Amino acid sequence: MSIIKKIKTSNYNHFTKHNNKILLFNFLSSVCISISQDEYKLFKELLLNPMPSLTIYPSLTKMLYNLGFIVEQKTDELETIKQNNKEEIYNNKDLHVTINPTLECNFDCWYCSVKESVKDKSKLKGKMSVSTSDKIINYFNNVLKENQYNSLFIDWFGGEPLLYFNEIIKPINVALRSLIKDSNLVFNQMITTNGFLITEEMVKDFNLLNINTFQITLDGNKKRHNKVRNNYGLESFDKIIQNICLILSLNKKAYIILRINYDNKTLNDIESVFDSFSDIDKTRLKIDFQNVWQVKPTKRTLEKLKTIIERLKIEGFDVIIPKYNPKKFYSCYADKKSYVVINNDGRVYKCAARDYGKEHEIGKIEIDGHITYNSKEKDYYKNSIFDKEECNKCELLPICMGGCIQNRYEEAFEGKDAFSHYCIKLNQRVDVDSYIRMIYEDKQN
Repeated sequence: MSIIKKIKTSNYNHFTKHNNKILLFNFLSSVCISISQDEYKLFKELLLNPMPSLTIYPSLTKMLYNLGFIVEQKTDELETIKQNNKEEIYNNKDLHVTINPTLECNFDCWYCSVKESVKDKSKLKGKMSVSTSDKIINYFNNVLKENQYNSLFIDWFGGEPLLYFNEIIKPINVALRSLIKDSNLVFNQMITTNGFLITEEMVKDFNLLNINTFQITLDGNKKRHNKVRNNYGLESFDKIIQNICLILSLNKKAYIILRINYDNKTLNDIESVFDSFSDIDKTRLKIDFQNVWQVKPTKRTLEKLKTIIERLKIEGFDVIIPKYNPKKFYSCYADKKSYVVINNDGRVYKCAARDYGKEHEIGKIEIDGHITYNSKEKDYYKNSIFDKEECNKCELLPICMGGCIQNRYEEAFEGKDAFSHYCIKLNQRVDVDSYIRMIYEDKQN
């Protein structure tokens, strides 16, 4: 500490109350410490004017420096964020591809983003052709030869991808494994599925293909879920629960993200859902509460959600904290140049939650496997978050990073101010103080 001549306070510090304590959080380092009410005044004064504290409170100042609450005066924190963001967006060595074998689904959920966004309803029928599958295999052959990627992650999406597991997912997997068998590439996959079509034979194939991660959704307790998510009238709750347990029992590497889509009614008696998993290995089941995007949660709903999360943690469940993007330096994996969505017709997109029409298409896969990009692909990167002065000055920048790239692109295309419309400071669904408290509590457990 003695070699540091001049210091200053980080631009990303934030105080918030928690029970009878005060939490000090840094949005850039994601470090959180708890202090007493009496210490709060001292800490606040020290951070307002850190230079004199170097002599008066050397140990305390050194601690705050080491934790990132105080930095050297020459440090440009904004430039650090910019450089990290540039690395993540343009130089990322992890290839991430979402593949839609089909946009069909055996469910008809009212809030489905695919059904809602696809304008041409004829696209909701039909599966990927053999010729398109061959193009995708050629694509992986080319891209993995031409780039030094460290890992490959495939997200099988849709529609319901398991409708065509044997026809599409298995053949592409077999061919891909042959391509990478002698490489050091880390290869992982996830299937985002409603879980209804899973069979014991399919789970055995998952094991052979090393498909170990699954995102499966429930919509509340049995009665509520069966009203929303059913196989065109056939109840699905019990079968999905059975299939989750089947995967976990037959595949010791399996990891399931249990997504609970909720509106202002879903959380009623939700606790009964988790009684179904009392005998499983809870470390392999991560609970993820996600608000249905068409409904704004009430304060009462958010308070109930907090209570439910606290109870689940006490019972040993792993719960994803509703969060922003700490220490990632990007807002969504779609931000990255190394991420694409390949639809069942071979057309390429940047976002999986939009219409798969011409207006959002950024390219298509050719017969030889190369993607021919159009001008829209570059348009996604024209509007940098760092062009907005309000963002550059915002303390939340490190955990926000500009919000959804698809929303930014669309609003800029329409001549609207995307940044103010999607600013998390103005449109928080999880308020920042609650987020900090949850981060702190999670680290205490």
